[in-house]
Amino acid sequence: MSAFARLCGTEEPKLPVWPTITGMTRVMDGEISLAQFAADSELSQAETLEVGEYLQAIGSMVTSRATALVLEGLSEASAVEVARSVVNAKMIHALLRAEQGSHTEASFRAVFGL
Repeated sequence: MSAFARLCGTEEPKLPVWPTITGMTRVMDGEISLAQFAADSELSQAETLEVGEYLQAIGSMVTSRATALVLEGLSEASAVEVARSVVNAKMIHALLRAEQGSHTEASFRAVFGL
């Protein structure tokens, strides 16, 4: 099974999108570990690795965008906040589009640079 297929509902049990979004942001905020998110979502080891890959890519996107904003003159705190907002919007839209069937796994992964 893959986390992507479960989000799309093509494999059961389906991963509900809004709790997945919430769980992923909690991992990104350091409130819970990836292992805790995986346990809460009943992810397999392969699915946990897949979600970890997405989270790592999301973190890299935030860092890259924040660095560019700092170079443009924003304070580090403001740059991280803006970068996080932009990347969170991309993540949420990608997950919702996957659930609605308007992403293939390849196009979904491309959103995250994978």
